Amino acid sequence: MSLAALGVPAGGLQTVVDQALANPYANPTSVTEADLRNILDNALAGTAPPAA
Repeated sequence: MSLAALGVPAGGLQTVVDQALANPYANPTSVTEADLRNILDNALAGTAPPAA
């Protein structure tokens, strides 16, 4: 399942990134705009995250 299959438009990803960066929360590692964009781009395409 991908974000696209759920109806999330590609053009909306930057808004999600902007909102996430504007409302930070405790995280053990710092999160950058590029990190978030990469995660969301992969989720939009339905690309599975690398195995941990």
